[in-house]
Amino acid sequence: MTQDEYNKKFGIDISNETTINADAKLFRAFEKAHDIRKFEIELYWKRTAYFWTLIAAIFTGYFLLLTTETAKLPLKEFYLILVASIGLAFSFGWFLAAKGSKFWQENWEGHLDLLEDKITGPLYKTVLMDREPAKRLTASSAPFSVTKINHWIAVMVIFIWFILLLTPLVKQILPILTIIKNITGIKMIVIIFFEMAIIICTFIFIRQMYLKTRTKFKSKPDIRNVKAIDREATLDK
Repeated sequence: MTQDEYNKKFGIDISNETTINADAKLFRAFEKAHDIRKFEIELYWKRTAYFWTLIAAIFTGYFLLLTTETAKLPLKEFYLILVASIGLAFSFGWFLAAKGSKFWQENWEGHLDLLEDKITGPLYKTVLMDREPAKRLTASSAPFSVTKINHWIAVMVIFIWFILLLTPLVKQILPILTIIKNITGIKMIVIIFFEMAIIICTFIFIRQMYLKTRTKFKSKPDIRNVKAIDREATLDK
C-alpha cells in the first residue's frame, strides 16, 4: 500500500498544508495508533512472561521426575513423555502467541509510518546509524530485534522439549538391542550420534539466530508491501 492509497482510504487530504489542529482526524488517528502500539508491546511481554512461568514450572516437574528412582515410580518413562509433551505444546503455543502479538504490533507501526509525516515528520521511520559498518562489530549497541530473539529462543525451547520427549523413548528402545552382539559399542555409537546431532543443531541455531534477528532497514519505508483488509464484525442475536 502506497502513501497515496493510504490517505485515500482514510480520507486524508494532503493537497494543502493544514495544521495539526485543523486536521483533527489525522491527529486522532496518529494518537490512537501510537497508543495501541504501546498497548500491543505491553501485551506482548505480558504474554511472554505468562508462558515463561508455565514452561519453567513444567521444566521443574520434568526434572523432578527425572531424578526420581524408577523403583519408586514404575511408569517413570511414561510420565516423562507426558510432561515433555505438555511442555512441547505450551512452548509451541508461546511461539505462536509471540508471532501473533508481533503481527499486531507491526500493524500499528505500519499505521504510524503512514500517518506521522504531517504530524511529527518521519521521526519513527528515521534511524540513526553509524556510517562506518566496521565500528558496529565492536560497538556497545547493534540493530537486533528483541522480539525476533524471543521468537528464536522459543524455537530453541521447542527443540529442547523435543529432545526431552525423545530421550525416554530412546531409553526404552535401547534394551531391544541386547539381542545384538557387541551391544556396548552400538549403544555408544547411538549416544555419540545424538550428542553430535545436538551440538551441530545448537551451533546452526545460534548462527541462524544471529543472522535472522538483525533489523533490516528499507530504503523506502513509506511504501509498504501490504494490503489493507477491512474486518467485519458480526453480532449474534
